[in-house]
Amino acid sequence: MIIRVAILSDNKRIVNEISKSLIAFSVKNDFDKKAIELDIAIYKNQIDEFVNNYKNIDIAFITYESLEIDTALADKLFVLNPMCFPVLVGSPKQKICSFLALRPAGQVSEEIESPIIAKLCLSFVKVIASSNHVLQIHTRKGDYSISVQSIVFCQSDQKYVTIVTDSGKNYRRIGTLNQLQINLSDGFIRVHQSFLVNLKKIKSVDKVTWEIETNEGYHIPVSRPYRQKVQDYFKNSF
Repeated sequence: MIIRVAILSDNKRIVNEISKSLIAFSVKNDFDKKAIELDIAIYKNQIDEFVNNYKNIDIAFITYESLEIDTALADKLFVLNPMCFPVLVGSPKQKICSFLALRPAGQVSEEIESPIIAKLCLSFVKVIASSNHVLQIHTRKGDYSISVQSIVFCQSDQKYVTIVTDSGKNYRRIGTLNQLQINLSDGFIRVHQSFLVNLKKIKSVDKVTWEIETNEGYHIPVSRPYRQKVQDYFKNSF
């Protein structure tokens, strides 16, 4: 059996990341023993050629930029091959980061001809989301995927939480800081009832004013209940 995969992107890092992850998945799941072969074709935004070959593709990785170049592309592809599973790469409306923002696993329907393809898609969604430390959030402006490593700090304000990244972008969503902290890795420290900070983004801690300075120049207060925890963590750092 051959699983035909197409990647529509001119971003070398994304192409390499997808390819390596697919190969690693095939090795882990013993594709050789199961007589399953991955056929990976790369299209550097060659949309016409990609469309011409789409009817023979099982899984397609497509950048949002490609959809913006040809707004009717999605409709064309579904008509050409409704059985193909498309995985969207990047972020809608604007490019937030250069890793993968995958369709929900629920998009894999029982109508997919091969259960192996369905399993690969479902597993690949989990593998990429885990390996890239992606935080997927919903805001009034749309759905976004944010690299956890790019987050400088998160600030709560009543029923909203604002996520600030090192690119200067802010994302405001409904929720609490406690809920957000559960979804983030151990690389974050609570320094205030209203602030959660990425440990790797901290430049210094002023133990006189009890204020944190980040690498990006942000100044964040450390409230009294959290000072001992901050001091214990950074006692050998600053």
